[in-house]
Amino acid sequence: MQESEQRYQSLASNHPYGIFVFDENGHLQSGNIGTETITGYSAEELLETSFLSMIVANEIDKIKHHFYETLHKNRLERYEFACRHKNDQLLYLQATNIPIRLDGKLVGMHVVVTDITEMTYAKKSLNETKEKLEIFWENSAVPIFYIDANGDILKVNPAFEEMFEYTEEEMINKKGSIIPPGSKVDQMSILKGILQGETIKSHDTVRITKSGKLLNVISSYSPVRNEKKEIVGATIIYKNITELKRWEKSFRKAKKNIDSLPKAHWTLLR
Repeated sequence: MQESEQRYQSLASNHPYGIFVFDENGHLQSGNIGTETITGYSAEELLETSFLSMIVANEIDKIKHHFYETLHKNRLERYEFACRHKNDQLLYLQATNIPIRLDGKLVGMHVVVTDITEMTYAKKSLNETKEKLEIFWENSAVPIFYIDANGDILKVNPAFEEMFEYTEEEMINKKGSIIPPGSKVDQMSILKGILQGETIKSHDTVRITKSGKLLNVISSYSPVRNEKKEIVGATIIYKNITELKRWEKSFRKAKKNIDSLPKAHWTLLR
């Protein structure tokens, strides 16, 4: 029994996770080396001040709730909370309250904490980036859509729906196609290049709307990779250049007509 207790004490004292020990009334009794490494406070310092003194003010009620659930309802509780390091740096910790029972009686609890500050900031940064991308996606004036590795459309933005007259649901359920029959071979060639890691910055092609109107577009394709760096699809952006093409055609026609005039007419034009 004594040997087992010594092994437990050694494990608890040297474990890299922070391990706080509280009595049945929620008062801090001790902390291991891990608690000092994570918070910067020694157990003695926290005993002198208060465990709650390092907790961010709006998190205190949460802490008290989870303490109550463990100490009065004998429940294992998992949660996250924000606190201040001794140097005043904001920390985010993940905690697990574990009831301590002796002879069937609850005599306190262990609170095991791990530092998740970097992961929390990374998650916040990712969410902020995601929000910005969603704003761009929803408000972009040009059609943007996402395809999988088979070339099937998975998502389109509002500008796509407006230009091609198909809803996102119609495109996902393959109730329509924006690729004219004669361009399907060309599209398969592009998809093959994307799956090999190619980025296509500018591709001049023709697409068709739901009502049958042909549009000249410049398209760009960017491969999308998963966490294993495998290409799982592509993001595609279209720019409608139909009016530009029409203007170019009119210009060429006018130039051709001028070039075909007899030389006598050139004198009059001057």
